Amino acid sequence: GINRWDIRRGKMTDDVTAGFREAARIGELLPLQIEDGTPVTLGRFRSALRQFMRRRPCVLAVVDNVTRMVDSSGIANKDAAYSQIWNELDNASKVTGVPIVALSHLLSGAAHEQRRPRRDDIPFLGGRYADQAFLVYRPELSMAPAPPDRIVAANGMPEAEEAWARKVNQWHNRKAETRNVTEIIPAKQREDDGQYHPEMVKLIYDRDTSRFVDPSAQPASPLIGSMDEEI
Repeated sequence: GINRWDIRRGKMTDDVTAGFREAARIGELLPLQIEDGTPVTLGRFRSALRQFMRRRPCVLAVVDNVTRMVDSSGIANKDAAYSQIWNELDNASKVTGVPIVALSHLLSGAAHEQRRPRRDDIPFLGGRYADQAFLVYRPELSMAPAPPDRIVAANGMPEAEEAWARKVNQWHNRKAETRNVTEIIPAKQREDDGQYHPEMVKLIYDRDTSRFVDPSAQPASPLIGSMDEEI
């Protein structure tokens, strides 16, 4: 993998350049098409999918961010916009026979309440249209960004130092336990044949290369560059 921190800092070493060339070479061999133009509309997505299928078989289509598609829809009512797009994506998958993976940010309730996300957190009934729904949860991101402050009562008396230190230690321990931990949580399974029951999977988020890896597996490729500090 190529270290994204080096790229952001402009550290284009010979190794990084060689890594880009190798990634480009591999990418050209893959049956992959990326539509990154704007605006990201439902019509543009359907057109790109049809064009790709005329050239080669398509086994999977991915919508990177449904929210951007909603923002480009021109429909003022967000409920109506999301409902239409979820429904149209469902129809496009049935007509073409191509599975569509639609990625979306969750509603902010889970983060504010510092809890695991639920299917209801998928924006505007997205979980109703999907055959399968999975939630990506990083516990450390739902934590308070800093250790708790010492509470001062109305009479001006601070809480006991021992109690405050215990809460601070709990925060640090939780932060260490959850650092880079990612949970893939199955939220919906429409077709139940009695054999396939997806379970929660834990992965590790690789900050350097922005990818998720199996904690028990070795990296697929050596990391080019290193992260001296976070930006």
